[in-house]
Amino acid sequence: MNKFVKLPLFLGVCGAICAGVLGIVNGITAPIIEKRLENERNANYLELMGVEAADEFKDGTVSDDLKGKNVTGIKEIVVGGEVLGVVYDGTVADGFTTWTLQLGIKEGTFTGLKYTNSEADAIGKTHFDAFASDLAGKSIDFSMSDVASGVSSMSTNPALRTFASACAADFAANYQ
Repeated sequence: MNKFVKLPLFLGVCGAICAGVLGIVNGITAPIIEKRLENERNANYLELMGVEAADEFKDGTVSDDLKGKNVTGIKEIVVGGEVLGVVYDGTVADGFTTWTLQLGIKEGTFTGLKYTNSEADAIGKTHFDAFASDLAGKSIDFSMSDVASGVSSMSTNPALRTFASACAADFAANYQ
């Protein structure tokens, strides 16, 4: 056989074998990774509600208005047959990083704000943590302009305020 045929044939076979192995490995690891991410989200839900266990994590309905304000999911945390509180999932982008968020609200009070992405830079984390710290423990009917005034230069700050305000309005309308 001509070496102009052997080399491409050999490389094609090697590529096909590698692609097959990669597909098999992905099929094995994908459910494990998804389960780990689900466990992490559930642990965050519990932490935001201040409880160690819940009976159920019920999916709430995300309206088109909430979707437009970066809310991607709503989890009702059920303890003892009652909805204890609600955690809103969402995303906010700052041009460099897309923040994956979880905002907890219980009894008309923000319980906390968590982010789950690990590739954020140190400056972004510092600003985000300041915003989250200012928000925690505040009533849902207070003015968002009072939150993290020291980080107003952070490009995600308006988006974070919009996200938190939208979640507060939904909680007031549907859970109080």
